[in-house]
Amino acid sequence: MVYKVFNGTVEKLHFLAEALNETTLSFSQIVFSKHSSVAIAIVIAVSVSAPTSIVSALVAAFAGMLGIAFFVHRRVVSSDLIMNSTLVGLLLGAYLDYSPYSVAVVVVAGGLAGLLTLLLRSYFKVYTLPFVVCLTLIPLLFDLPAFQPAGSVLDLPFKSFILDIFVKPLGAIFGLNSAAASLILLVGIAINSRSAATACILSGLSGSIVAMGFGADISTVATGIFGVNTILAMLGAHYSLRCSLPSIVFVVFLTALLEQLLRIIGLSFYTLPFMIVLWMYSSLSKRLTRRIYLSN
Repeated sequence: MVYKVFNGTVEKLHFLAEALNETTLSFSQIVFSKHSSVAIAIVIAVSVSAPTSIVSALVAAFAGMLGIAFFVHRRVVSSDLIMNSTLVGLLLGAYLDYSPYSVAVVVVAGGLAGLLTLLLRSYFKVYTLPFVVCLTLIPLLFDLPAFQPAGSVLDLPFKSFILDIFVKPLGAIFGLNSAAASLILLVGIAINSRSAATACILSGLSGSIVAMGFGADISTVATGIFGVNTILAMLGAHYSLRCSLPSIVFVVFLTALLEQLLRIIGLSFYTLPFMIVLWMYSSLSKRLTRRIYLSN
């Protein structure tokens, strides 16, 4: 009897430790990484810049686990399954005040994101599709304000538009509007790969420049929001599709152009542009490879 109780306690502690580790890694999964240095940098940057966002992300990740466990009737802990739940929590926590109502919103959104990820991932690469679906549906179910990047608890003592368009796009992925937080994120990525950190800066800058070319408001460009999709497109093309450098450059600029075209017609939903481009590129690449194979 004592052995069973002890063994059960050890199993629960092991599950909690695994859940904590996978939840931490789910932060880095957002930028297509499973390295602990990236995950820790993200947690630190969000914690010092928007503390409510980190709490919201943890609640949403836990809700995602519960949603998945309810569907499959067993405890499943995987960072790639709860990544969308974590991202939903980060963005909701960036502008919702703490209240029982906002906690309920985060729990529903996190659980739904986890469940959608589980259901869709066997058919295609979902990327951040569950996140987009949740942030599109949740305002229809709940009375929420329009999204704006979170104000920062910690920021640099000076303002520079040039610095903002270079570094803020990375922080904007996590709902942050802070150059200081974005620099922390860049350091975390640079520890793992300096080339990846440089590519994040250049791809984010590309999105901002294209947006300005289409007449986007300068104050909005300074938040880094127009570099989000281009950074994710670059990372996805490199780490998920294993594209060559010319292909990555093509994907980045195509994403920037598509985002502005979708924005003009009112269909630029969060991270939808980069997903459309990666799906299109992947589909065309497979068809081309198949034709070459059959012709030989």
